[in-house]
Amino acid sequence: MTDRFSAFLAGAGLQLRRMDDEHLVDFFDCGRDAGMDKWFCQTAMKWQREDMCAVWVLSPADNATDPLGFFTLSAHQVIPGNVDKCHRAADASNKSWVNNLRQPFPAQLLGKFALDGSQQGKGLGAILMTCVYAKHVEAADVAGAKFLVVDVREDDLVTYYSERFGFERSGLIDEMAQMYRPTWVVREDLNEALKLP
Repeated sequence: MTDRFSAFLAGAGLQLRRMDDEHLVDFFDCGRDAGMDKWFCQTAMKWQREDMCAVWVLSPADNATDPLGFFTLSAHQVIPGNVDKCHRAADASNKSWVNNLRQPFPAQLLGKFALDGSQQGKGLGAILMTCVYAKHVEAADVAGAKFLVVDVREDDLVTYYSERFGFERSGLIDEMAQMYRPTWVVREDLNEALKLP
């Protein structure tokens, strides 16, 4: 998977790495959320240093310090009642016990996801989400995570994540819509995206 993912990024002239002090973030502007820009410029490294999340930055292959977009992943949980029964078991033979579990399911939270405004409309959103999938699957392979979760406050973002990336909406949590994708579905989508010519 790692080799195919590296080849996928190289073919697009891009690279992905964890945020570090060399990234030039001061002029990042996603064009829709000043709070997101401020968080990336002023807070992201602090959170990462405290292991609150991992911040991944997408850059041109020939300019590693120039952020085109970024996302964060962190450990999370989903209560079974927030997941439709048809999405709980990856293996149909396990439905009888998986559907009756009461403890929270392990998950990864896609906390932040943004492209610089100058890069929008160029297909980089799909590439950035492929990067999310790759890092989510890596984490699931190491520690287990049944779902990739995103919490959104705005109706247009609910539509965006649902229609563009297939996230399922569950319930409301503190006035946010929780959305999820089963890891087995993420694996399938990632494998499809990484099919190289």
